[in-house]
Amino acid sequence: MGITQCNIAHALEKTKYPDSDIFWKNFDEKYHFSCQFTADIIAMNNADFIITSTYQEIAGSKNTVGQYESHTAFTLPGLYRVVHGIDVFDPKFNIVSPGADMSIYFPHTPYHPEQAANLMADFFDRCKQDPDHWVKISGAGLQRIYEKYTWKIYSERLMTLAGVYGFWKYVSKLERRETRRYLEMFYILKFRELAKTVPLAIDQPQ
Repeated sequence: MGITQCNIAHALEKTKYPDSDIFWKNFDEKYHFSCQFTADIIAMNNADFIITSTYQEIAGSKNTVGQYESHTAFTLPGLYRVVHGIDVFDPKFNIVSPGADMSIYFPHTPYHPEQAANLMADFFDRCKQDPDHWVKISGAGLQRIYEKYTWKIYSERLMTLAGVYGFWKYVSKLERRETRRYLEMFYILKFRELAKTVPLAIDQPQ
């Protein structure tokens, strides 16, 4: 279609349910795993760039597998096998956090009650002595949020990435043609038939 496609998936289904790929047939009527996993594979490979909130979404951690990483290789027995579903080191992955870190903006926790109590008591004493102290603290906190964590900044980052990857898509068009053709074949031969098995919302019992 000649557009730049962005993929944002904050919760991929495959990592929510352990062994859902191996036992997909047992739950396909209810969860439609075969259709969901196929759609996810096509979407993430067809995207020009992918946005995540954390690195853990992409490649996981020391003890857990990342949401995208879990699509690197898996099997849906009796349907198909994925041997190289996604490259988590692909430069099209980007981390753009949409929120603020609570440990920075409110670092007081119940794990150090005396320290937290002293800090809050000192704050209330200052507010009592200087009524404008609360206004200064509040204003400074809001200013930091406006400078670092607003949806305006988030959307500007997305638009910048769209422009960068739109250009990259243009200059790498020849290199990606084979991938596009393979995805089109995968969509026609597998996904379209799987999608027909998913009932429409209006057809489902209330």
